[in-house]
Amino acid sequence: GLGDVYKRQAISLRFQNSVKVLGYQFFLPLEKAQINSAESNDAPLILFIGHVYGKPNLENPLVPSETLIDSADELDRLNPGLIILMGDLSEVAGITQWDQLEENFLGRVNAPVINAPGNHDLVGRNLYEDRFGQTFYSTNYQNSQIIVLDSDIDHCYIRDLQYLFLKKAISRGIEDAGVERILIISHNLIFLIPPDPLAKHVNVQCQDSNFSKLVQKILLPAADEKPVYIFSGDVGASEEGGSLSPYYHKDPNTSLYTIAIGLGNGKNDKVLLADASEPLLTFQVISLTGGETFPLETYDPGYWLNYYSDSLP
Repeated sequence: GLGDVYKRQAISLRFQNSVKVLGYQFFLPLEKAQINSAESNDAPLILFIGHVYGKPNLENPLVPSETLIDSADELDRLNPGLIILMGDLSEVAGITQWDQLEENFLGRVNAPVINAPGNHDLVGRNLYEDRFGQTFYSTNYQNSQIIVLDSDIDHCYIRDLQYLFLKKAISRGIEDAGVERILIISHNLIFLIPPDPLAKHVNVQCQDSNFSKLVQKILLPAADEKPVYIFSGDVGASEEGGSLSPYYHKDPNTSLYTIAIGLGNGKNDKVLLADASEPLLTFQVISLTGGETFPLETYDPGYWLNYYSDSLP
């Protein structure tokens, strides 16, 4: 049952090296959280990549998305200090696929890479944990506190052990004078669910969530103190474009941001580069195929409502 899942998860975390579990603070130094072996260059740039395997149902697919493989050297030349993957490393979870990921991408970039696991990654949860470690934790990079969530463990709800972890981790980030912003990373778009008219254009893992509770109880109070950014990656799988990649929204009253970006192995594939030189992040949307891009703030709900206006009721 779910209780056993959480119990096993907690035990797994307890025996990981350098994990602080006291008070549900599952903290990992960056070198223990990363899924490759590169050393940080301390650059203030963070690269975000979602839906890493790209387009589903391809025959004999390469891992990861071919657009990402073809762009690996170019992305490395951007000199990011950290790369954050937002789940679905391969369509089929397995050693062979993850070895391809290592050969085709992880081993070709000179920055630490961390991952917020997706539903495809966690089909074999034990296999994923054996290869990459625990599935939710916090870490720090320079002046950013990074909180990685496992949005698959409870079907887009963040509750029980993970809720306590999130609450404690955010409190820690607020109290730490060296933390200028809090970055929360999840695979699923826990912030975009029905009846929002855009929810049907997202990969359909989240039909419900407790995000509104998280906002009221945890996120808005935190965003009154420091900027809080929520990044998700389960978008972009449509080769023809759209699929809400990228997506941007800012709470009108606080510094709470929700952002999504992902790949579909097609001409509209994009990634996101964030500059963390100042407390508020600045962004550059980067096409992997030379396509036109706009400032991230352009891709707000109004942009996507207009984009899908022909299909919306």
